[in-house]
Amino acid sequence: MTDELWRRARAAFRESRRLVREAEHLRRSGEDLRHDLAGTLEDMRDFNVRASAWLRVGAVRPHAPRPARRRV
Repeated sequence: MTDELWRRARAAFRESRRLVREAEHLRRSGEDLRHDLAGTLEDMRDFNVRASAWLRVGAVRPHAPRPARRRV
């Protein structure tokens, strides 16, 4: 194999490794995003349940404290 072919092969190998690392980073970022969204959806559901309960109680107790969003 000539020196030029060897250099090209090494450059292609380095580029493929870089692309694999980038793809792995994107996959992990996607998993983190899915986890964050799941947590947000769970918080929204929890707030909805508490707000609905407050509205039902509020009809009986007009000065009931408002439900607060839970801060994580």
